[in-house]
Amino acid sequence: MGIQSFLVTASLNAILAQRLIRKLCDHCKEAYTPSPALLKEIGYKLRPDIQFYKAVGCEKCLNIGYSGQTGIFELFTPSEALNEMIMSKESRKAILEAAMNAGFTPLKKDGIIKAASGITSVEEVLNAI
Repeated sequence: MGIQSFLVTASLNAILAQRLIRKLCDHCKEAYTPSPALLKEIGYKLRPDIQFYKAVGCEKCLNIGYSGQTGIFELFTPSEALNEMIMSKESRKAILEAAMNAGFTPLKKDGIIKAASGITSVEEVLNAI
């Protein structure tokens, strides 16, 4: 954007990204094993005991399989070390890796956590990001 990096780091307190996703209907959601292609699309190494759920549809959800909404979020709050990386114009990949090591959870990962908790489906997360 042409902004000097010292101005970015002096002004930046936090960056928040969010998406609304549909929640699975608690009355009809069904456990299933995702296809290998879907697991590859997720892009994270997952424990083999993680259970995912899919939308089925029932009377309570008007045969949609979803009822209500929730959010998936990512919040980036740069530390002094991350500000120094921004000032020295480190690569996006290096900054992201350092942020994740400091506890940053990307939007996709937050969604996969919610899918693994049975709140939503993997497909809903992947469609939202």
